[in-house]
Amino acid sequence: MPDPVRPEAVDRYRMAWRSARTRARVLSDEVTRRAPLLGEYAAQIANLRTMYNVVINRENDLIEERDSLLEKRNTDRGARLTEAERTMLTYALDQAQEHIWSRGGFTDEDQAAVNSLRRLAAAPAAPAAPETEADRA
Repeated sequence: MPDPVRPEAVDRYRMAWRSARTRARVLSDEVTRRAPLLGEYAAQIANLRTMYNVVINRENDLIEERDSLLEKRNTDRGARLTEAERTMLTYALDQAQEHIWSRGGFTDEDQAAVNSLRRLAAAPAAPAAPETEADRA
């Protein structure tokens, strides 16, 4: 025959059960109280993500716009030179390059400037403007 259950063990079990139910009720009440806050937090996080994406997209748009303007500026600068101007610029750049090589006093910035001007001189020549009546006179 099994041993009878002692009354103090039963009491301990009942106390533990009541304590667990009380804790579960408190926890349920706390979760219910905080549930709206979790929704607000989620909405704020979504809002911040949207704002971040807008800023990143705007930054990318500005970078693309800057690159476009720089490309247009460089194209416009190159289009202003006639063939004669390009020839003279190439000659002057050759002289400057020889001077840079013969003297060690130039910096990397000076060399970069010469290289930039070389690219400008190497760009295709601007089409010749048609002569007008005023030009012939």
